[in-house]
Amino acid sequence: MNSLGRSAIVACGAQGIGADAVLASIDSGTRVLIGYSGLAGYVAGKWGLRGLTKAAALDLALDRIRVCSVHPGSIATPMTAGLSTDAVADQPIARSRTPEEVAAMVRFVALEDTYSTGSEFVVDGGAAAGITVRDQDR
Repeated sequence: MNSLGRSAIVACGAQGIGADAVLASIDSGTRVLIGYSGLAGYVAGKWGLRGLTKAAALDLALDRIRVCSVHPGSIATPMTAGLSTDAVADQPIARSRTPEEVAAMVRFVALEDTYSTGSEFVVDGGAAAGITVRDQDR
């Protein structure tokens, strides 16, 4: 982490402004954990966030600042309302997550989970776990 960024975060923590850093990456639930064909640049950027999370966690640990990342998959919003649901049909929880579900994870990581640092929290309905075979497919 560059010295300016580190100094700003440490100063905020020392003043009681905040001592936790949460990095979030929209629609990266599975893309940050597995690869996708045709999206090399996008996937590389998401994997870079994972490395940044871990490096920043190590750089800031002695200042008692935790750094974690939250990676939601697709989120059900008015903007995504018209999109196909095929992308979530085979995940264990076969629906998009809500903004409230993602916010609950960010809140948990930032305020309640006081022992995690360098960790990745995925809000993807189990998509990264694998494909679910539904009863009609058996």
